[in-house]
Amino acid sequence: MSYSIFGGRRSWDDDLERRIAHLNKELSVLSRQARKRGSHFYDDTRETASDAYDDIAERIHDWMPVVRKQARYAEQTAREHPALVLAGLAVVGLAAAALLRR
Repeated sequence: MSYSIFGGRRSWDDDLERRIAHLNKELSVLSRQARKRGSHFYDDTRETASDAYDDIAERIHDWMPVVRKQARYAEQTAREHPALVLAGLAVVGLAAAALLRR
């Protein structure tokens, strides 16, 4: 079905193909720009996360002696007073049950 009078169908098809080609080029440019922006965003996020991890690791490293000392103290107290541990667990269990009912 091709019309030759006044351009007709063939000129529409050609025009449509040119527009599609132009849109494909624009889409390609936009895709490249999005990849670049995404790459920069990823790099910035990775750097921020790395800084946060380093900060947390440093703080944890500084706190470890205190945490170990408190853990040894808690273990010693639990061995010396098992009834106190059971009572504490019961209180925590009741509090958790009360919160879950809401």
